[in-house]
Amino acid sequence: MPTIRAVHAFHCGLFRAPGLLFTRGGGLATEFVPVLCFGLEADEGWVLVDGGFGSAGVSGLGRVRSFAFGRLGRLAFRPSWGAAARLRALRGEKPLLAAVVTHLDIDHAGGLREAAPPRVFLSAEEWEEAKAPAWLEARVGRYQPLDYLDLPMRPVDTTAREARDISPLFAAADLFGDGSVRLVLLAGHSAGHAGVLVRLADGSRVLLCGDAAFSADVVTGAAQPGLFPRAVAYDRTRMFETLERLRSFARLHPDVPVVPSHDPLVGARAADGPAVIARAKAPGAPAAAPGPQPPAPSPAPGPLPLPLARSPIAPPPVPAAAPAPATTGSGRLATPSDEAPEPT
Repeated sequence: MPTIRAVHAFHCGLFRAPGLLFTRGGGLATEFVPVLCFGLEADEGWVLVDGGFGSAGVSGLGRVRSFAFGRLGRLAFRPSWGAAARLRALRGEKPLLAAVVTHLDIDHAGGLREAAPPRVFLSAEEWEEAKAPAWLEARVGRYQPLDYLDLPMRPVDTTAREARDISPLFAAADLFGDGSVRLVLLAGHSAGHAGVLVRLADGSRVLLCGDAAFSADVVTGAAQPGLFPRAVAYDRTRMFETLERLRSFARLHPDVPVVPSHDPLVGARAADGPAVIARAKAPGAPAAAPGPQPPAPSPAPGPLPLPLARSPIAPPPVPAAAPAPATTGSGRLATPSDEAPEPT
């Protein structure tokens, strides 16, 4: 338990900011950076990975944080984009088995309360930092305790054992005892930041790396973290150490897509609604044809940007009447495909 058949990505909002904020050398052109959540579709029910924003968006966060998200970040948001609403539409009558959070930043935990998971897994290191944040941190910093304090939190010791079948690079914990979902310590962005390694029913795997990298080209080494990831890092030295291990993992396991929580390529695929980024093949089925590959972000050697280049399924065809979202020359999302909402 659970037997995972597919991984769905959906966004809970889009930041509109100069590219250099998220990627070094990204320039001043406005780019759309999604706030992604993921739904793990299993035979037994669903698992939510990260809570994004709730239906209220950034309202109620106080003046400083509302200004930072709504004005400086120019967050595009609609109540129907809240994590609970998105997941409810996906899962229908199937139960929500659990939630797993990479960390408890506002844009990853804001929708947890509305989703009402029966248990919330996170690293013990993150919980120690977030359960009783300092007065200033709780009012203008990364944590909003009201989002999660009365939820059934399940802190996990990710350092208790090392998952050798993942890689000797990371310590991890098996959340359900069957290897289907593992919490992988990727600290640095926050005190106990973690990734989520998902094993699908056919044995294929996906690593949801949260904010350990903000885009696929940072994972491949084709780009470096920009101003924002550096500024908000809990431990910048550890952040870069984790990033180097993540890059090594991607080289050692080229069959495992590494998917960041703010990746514009995934955001482009999920611009019109939830998108399947991985699906288990039926027993005996031939391998799916590879999907269209995005242009390489730079001439630097190495694998193409993930996850489009390595997704187990091809992206769905785009009807002529609904053209795909435009991208910049680097493959980043340039404009959302649905009507542009008013900034909050």
